[in-house]
Amino acid sequence: MKNAFAKNLLREIKNSKSRFLSILVIVAIGVAFFAGIRATSPDMIITGNKYLHDYSIADLRVLSNTGFTDKDIDKIKSISGVEAVIPGYNFDAYAVIGEEEKPVKINSYKIGGQMVNKPVLIEGKLPTSEDECVTET
Repeated sequence: MKNAFAKNLLREIKNSKSRFLSILVIVAIGVAFFAGIRATSPDMIITGNKYLHDYSIADLRVLSNTGFTDKDIDKIKSISGVEAVIPGYNFDAYAVIGEEEKPVKINSYKIGGQMVNKPVLIEGKLPTSEDECVTET
C-alpha cells in the first residue's frame, strides 16, 4: 500500500512539474518571510532600547498651558517611581529667514547635569553656555 502511494505521488509530480515547483517556491518564500519576521523582532527591540538609553528619551512628558510652579515640580518629584524631573519649556514660533517666515520649535535644555531627550548631533557640539543654541534644518 505504501509503495503504491509513493509511486502515485512521484507520477503526479512528474506529470505536473511546473505546478509542483510553483507550490515549492511559494512555500519557500513563506518560510523565508516567516523566518525573517521572527529574526527581526528581537533586533528591533535591542535597537530601540539602545536608542532610548543613549539619548535618555523621557518616559513621560507633562505639559501645562500656564506653566508649572516650583511647588508643582516638587509634587511631581515626590511621586513614587519618578527618578528624575527636568523642567524646561518649549514653544512654536516663526523665524524670518531672508524674506520668508519659517516655523521653528524652541526647546530649552539644562546645561550640565542630567539631560533628557538629548539631541542627535550630526556635527558640532552641545551648548556649554547660556548664549549658545543647537539648530536643526
